[in-house]
Amino acid sequence: MVIQVSAQEEPNFSSYDKLTYRLYVEKKYDSLILIGNEALQNGFDYYYLRMRLGIAFYENAKYLSALKQFKKAEEYNSGDKLILEYQYYCLVFSGQPQRARMLASRFPEELKKKLFTAGGVLYSAGIESGIGRNLAYNDQLNQIPEDYNIYDERAIPAQYTLAGLSLQHKTFNRLNFHHRYSYLLIDKFQQIYDDEKGRQNFQHKTEQNAYYIRAQLLLNDGWELGAAFHSLWTTRYITDVDYNLTIGKEIPVYSNNKEQLAEQIYHASIARRTKHVKWTLGAGFGTINSLKKRQYNLGIVVYPFQNTNFYTISDIAYNETILPNNTLSLSGPGPGGGGKLSSLNSSGSGKWIFSQTLGAKVWKVWLEANASIGKMQNYMEDNAAFIYNDIDPMYRKYGFSLIVPYKRLNFSLT
Repeated sequence: MVIQVSAQEEPNFSSYDKLTYRLYVEKKYDSLILIGNEALQNGFDYYYLRMRLGIAFYENAKYLSALKQFKKAEEYNSGDKLILEYQYYCLVFSGQPQRARMLASRFPEELKKKLFTAGGVLYSAGIESGIGRNLAYNDQLNQIPEDYNIYDERAIPAQYTLAGLSLQHKTFNRLNFHHRYSYLLIDKFQQIYDDEKGRQNFQHKTEQNAYYIRAQLLLNDGWELGAAFHSLWTTRYITDVDYNLTIGKEIPVYSNNKEQLAEQIYHASIARRTKHVKWTLGAGFGTINSLKKRQYNLGIVVYPFQNTNFYTISDIAYNETILPNNTLSLSGPGPGGGGKLSSLNSSGSGKWIFSQTLGAKVWKVWLEANASIGKMQNYMEDNAAFIYNDIDPMYRKYGFSLIVPYKRLNFSLT
């Protein structure tokens, strides 16, 4: 039902005030928004009108439209605790908890305690752990590659074990830091084929310790800057193959060795949040598996309803290896297989990776489904928080997450 001020009378302050108040009391928020905007267009702008409009948008879960109205209301009545509380929850429910905490820093102590925002610089801590198994690895161990010719080698993971700790804190109102330490253990088989000895399986493990830190600087008008550093300490146990020439034949000789790497990755980003969209441009570079890497990302998060009840996250990345000029590459079937040398330019071949996530609130929990397509080898994900540095590339990745909030805690099952 559409309600308008009677066309027989000249619109005035009293008629708009009475009508918007009645619609507010009756909780007819759609009509209130229509009449309230009409009043603003006719030059009537005051504290109670802005508050009623803000609450109408808020109750319709249009949180950024509501935030705009509450900021206007604050111009008429600065320091109003109700306005500040509404602004805080508008930021939280629109997916901007860092800006909500920045706003809360100027709250009175009484309001901080009410909203659980009082305290020191540490505002978030988390632990993570998990075990994953490759249910198909027995079949993979017994499978001979179709393109097997003279020599072939591959790694077959059996089990992943992960443990981690993360902390988030602020130093100044606009500057936030995210720290993460993780430990990863991979049990896997290194499978080698050759004409002389056939298929050989060697069981090995890879251990990795990693430390990640990211700084986030919040600017005005939805802008933010980010800078990250990720350090990896990796120990791999591998089997190397040498060939001895005996009676005109190349005989493979296997030896077990340990490889240790200490590598660093750097990342920078710029982002902006508008009413329905947050876009991010990022660039990362560093050393992964002894290769110089650089990567560029464009990420877009869409909030079609101005809230986190439904959202999409799209990311496209261009990942490439930086090679010295006149680098020689051996291509061919493998050691002793008669490969050929070719010259590479200073930039290696780049790869595109596309990722898509859909998230939705179902009852009181959030569900996320995600998929990635592309050659994910020596690849940086989520502002370089996650590094895909396994020797063998991954071409497809699918995932599902269940996020359950409980009081001030979030439980996530992935």
